[in-house]
Amino acid sequence: MDRRAFSSVVNAQLAGRPMLMASKLRAALIRVAEENAEPLAKVLVDKALGGDLPAIKEMLDRGVGKAMQQVDVTTNGKDLPVPILLASTSDEVSSDNSD
Repeated sequence: MDRRAFSSVVNAQLAGRPMLMASKLRAALIRVAEENAEPLAKVLVDKALGGDLPAIKEMLDRGVGKAMQQVDVTTNGKDLPVPILLASTSDEVSSDNSD
């Protein structure tokens, strides 16, 4: 689908309905992406192989998954205090209420 055809499809779907614009646009973009998945993937691969850093990052993020960020749960290098809650058994509760 060339750009003019894509524009006419989008314009026809959005005419007079501003509230539905986002969902209609999303549907049109999904349809175009599905119809052109292989050529789009080839362009991305070609760019990545040519050394395009954003293309390399995109391929790795989509293909392998984004790198997980580590979170340091400390305060000035020390562990945060974690309260320990002790659960009482039902026997302890019933014996305390018998008085």
